[in-house]
Amino acid sequence: MQLRQPNIKEEELKEKAKQSLVSERFSLLLAQPFIGGILIRQNLIPVVDCRCPTACTDGQNIFVNPEFYFSLKVPERQFLLAHEVWHTVYMHFLRCGNRNVDRFNTACDMEINSMLLQEKFTIPARALLPPYEWRGLNAESIYEKLPDYPK
Repeated sequence: MQLRQPNIKEEELKEKAKQSLVSERFSLLLAQPFIGGILIRQNLIPVVDCRCPTACTDGQNIFVNPEFYFSLKVPERQFLLAHEVWHTVYMHFLRCGNRNVDRFNTACDMEINSMLLQEKFTIPARALLPPYEWRGLNAESIYEKLPDYPK
């Protein structure tokens, strides 16, 4: 895959996203000190190409697609950042082991989203939530149940 440099419009969008991400990070620091304290140590990186359709993290950086980010309402943006922080806190990238990466990521998303729902975050409509009876389970337990779960 060959990547091109962002054009001027994309660079402007990235800069606008960066400013908004920093603002949301500060809001989370005030409203959710634990999440904000971790978030303050992570780099917020807008990405405008196919590698990041929504958002992701490697444990030190949070990569965010500005178009996706700006499609969310402000409380959903805070959810997005908190969601990525919890991937780091739960060390999901280290716990995958020999599991199918996509299926494990789905299980991880369900684990986090269930917890953030309980914490009264505003969850975007398209976020993955486990069935009610799976809520409170860890990613490994959800992963084991996913083969029976319809997509």
